[in-house]
Amino acid sequence: MGNRYFVSSYPQINYYLLYFAVRVSDQTYCAEYETPVLDEIDDLFSAKDKDVEFVLKGKSITLRTPKGRKRKARLVEQKQCNRAEHDAVELQQHSQPRRDARTGNDFVG
Repeated sequence: MGNRYFVSSYPQINYYLLYFAVRVSDQTYCAEYETPVLDEIDDLFSAKDKDVEFVLKGKSITLRTPKGRKRKARLVEQKQCNRAEHDAVELQQHSQPRRDARTGNDFVG
């Protein structure tokens, strides 16, 4: 007779998923950020309606928050941000992206 309830000696870790958009002129990048740390979510919310520096590389975006921390997120389809619009953080950037001559990545900042 076995135990039908699984019991672990390790605590369960909850992960939080945040969708956010970064707007550069007429281009909008939608990303998702997953973390078990609520302070990291607060850090992203602190960037709402502020100019931020970010780097696009492949299917990821790394942005520097107003507190100086880097947060790396995965780019997703625009509809993901539209679905979560009421929870989304819109980060605005007013400068044009430029290409990093050393790495070849798009860079804004």
